[in-house]
Amino acid sequence: MICKDYCEGIINDYDKIIAYESCSHTIKKIGYDQINSIGFTNKPTDVKIVVILLGCNTVLSSFMTFYYSVYRAFEQMKFEAGFKMAFNALSVGMVIAVLAGHWQLHTFVVGTVLLTLINLIVLLRMLGRTHQVQGGAQIDLPFIRQTFRHAIPLALSTVFISIYFSLDTVMLSFWKDNRTVGWYTADYRIVLLIMTFVGLFYTATFPVISRLLNKDREAVRVILAMSLRIIVTLVLPATIAISLLAPQFIVLLFGESFKPGALALAILVWTVFLSGLSVVYSQTVLVSRHKVVYAIGTAIGAVLNTVLNFLLIPQWSLDGAAIATVVTELVLLVYFAIYCNRRVVNVPLEKRLIVPIALSLALIQLFMWSHSWPVHFLISGTAIGALYFVLLFATKSVTTHDITDVVRSLRSKESDAS
Repeated sequence: MICKDYCEGIINDYDKIIAYESCSHTIKKIGYDQINSIGFTNKPTDVKIVVILLGCNTVLSSFMTFYYSVYRAFEQMKFEAGFKMAFNALSVGMVIAVLAGHWQLHTFVVGTVLLTLINLIVLLRMLGRTHQVQGGAQIDLPFIRQTFRHAIPLALSTVFISIYFSLDTVMLSFWKDNRTVGWYTADYRIVLLIMTFVGLFYTATFPVISRLLNKDREAVRVILAMSLRIIVTLVLPATIAISLLAPQFIVLLFGESFKPGALALAILVWTVFLSGLSVVYSQTVLVSRHKVVYAIGTAIGAVLNTVLNFLLIPQWSLDGAAIATVVTELVLLVYFAIYCNRRVVNVPLEKRLIVPIALSLALIQLFMWSHSWPVHFLISGTAIGALYFVLLFATKSVTTHDITDVVRSLRSKESDAS
């Protein structure tokens, strides 16, 4: 109910909320020049203003992401974490102001844009002091040509990734109504939230892997194997739980009106697990400077996802879009895993992962039986989750030695870099 109450506190009209969701996702994905072709001009005026402001915010955020990459390059993610924590804390404050009725929609959006702008200015000034990075513009044609030559595969990859992660929402807006788009958007928000946490571990290890790949392949293999183990042991049970309890999660977060999207969520959440495995292989391929191979993989994903959406959405609506996304992620996992294991570094899934998988299935079954218990499903889920971790350590599927090895490796490499 939290998200639904938040939306109703901004706009007391359900159809207008869904129109806003539909437009905001579309404008971010296919650009302002395509607005007329998707019927943007037919939306309410306040929705147009909000979406345009969010488009401006997206542009500012892209610059902020670029400057964050400087800190990542120097393996100083603590600065990025500090900026993001401050930004998110202020954002939560603005949300509370909206929920309390002190702010209206436009005030909230303008505040978000201003907050992003201030964050960008402070970030740029901080970079100027710590790494002598200047924000002024200058033209260096040889540098631009060299940069474009190396960046084109990555730029194309970004476009392809945007296609297979976003085209389904755009195609749903063509073939289905705004309510359907809103249900699917709600599902995607849950999935993207979980994927954010999944990406945190690999974001921390990415610079280390990039530096070690040509120096110590065995250390890279150990780090990547541990990454796969963490994803299987932590993400798999969560994926299964959300898939089986999708209706309860939808009602809890968005309310009864979003319940028609439950089946799509049950399917779409498997994207989290598959992409978690895939990113271990795909990002290793990328840092090994096989940019063309990486671009080809993302192009395969874009083409496959487009074809599947054309085939499945007209017949199965948002459920078809979810199936298309999951199948695309599965194909990309196979593609990058095969290439990485053959050409870069061999990181197979270990046999010891069988125990976490078996434990996940057994405890999820216990979780389903717990519905007859006189307790809330979140309480029983927390208890069973704690039991899962106890059994992981008891069966030595994950040991403290594994964790300390990875932490020690990361810290030692970080100290070497400094």
